[in-house]
Amino acid sequence: METIKSTLKTEAIFSDDKQHRYLLKKTWNSEKQSITIITMYPHYDGILNIDLTTQLIMNKVSEMDAFG
Repeated sequence: METIKSTLKTEAIFSDDKQHRYLLKKTWNSEKQSITIITMYPHYDGILNIDLTTQLIMNKVSEMDAFG
């Protein structure tokens, strides 16, 4: 049996009125390169709950193995 542990660090920056999200950053391996993806109409509760688009992006980026 093998135990695998992982930490996903999430950072989000919102406008003062919480109407706009300027950044959603997810890091699971800080030793790898970052990638920037720009989307329209983000889901505003991006800290604990993620929308389908964000989930699909994370799945594809993690498959690339060059980014983290």
